[in-house]
Amino acid sequence: MEARNSQKIIIQQLSEDLEDLESYIKDLWQFLPLPTCYVNPFQIVLDANSALEEFFGWRVSELIGEKMEKLFIEKNQAQKIYQKILKTGRITNQESKVLTKANQEKFVNISATTRRGNKGSIIGYYLAFSDVSEFKKLQAGLEKMVEERTKELQKKVQELEKLNKLATGRELKMVELKKEIVRLKIELEKTRL
Repeated sequence: MEARNSQKIIIQQLSEDLEDLESYIKDLWQFLPLPTCYVNPFQIVLDANSALEEFFGWRVSELIGEKMEKLFIEKNQAQKIYQKILKTGRITNQESKVLTKANQEKFVNISATTRRGNKGSIIGYYLAFSDVSEFKKLQAGLEKMVEERTKELQKKVQELEKLNKLATGRELKMVELKKEIVRLKIELEKTRL
């Protein structure tokens, strides 16, 4: 009887420890500030954190059970990511475009890693999304500024080339005129003699 009570206490303690561990993992998962989700090998969303909910605008309950392609502008992007994960086991900062619930396009860097079962087979993968939309806007703005500045500089170079041709032409004309003056002086001298 004492052995039975002892077993019950151990089982109860293990059960409480397991609940604590599950609670800890769930709290940690929700704490992550990076939009993250867990997807099975069929690209079905099995779990997502609150940061993903905020970023995409979908409630976690709306995403669970849905195909991951729902998050991407290019619907085959989910398959491409899965194929790359199968090949490499990990993705770091792969640029992609995603679509929010409000149909807003955003640029993200995706990082992903596989989750393996006890026997080593892939049972799913984690995806994390880093919003780089503002960076892309800044980059596009800078590229436009560079392009405009390049056009301005090309225009100035053309003007300088034109001026250079005019100046060179003028100098050549001056040299010719000086030669002509010398020639005329020589002729004038000859006619005086």
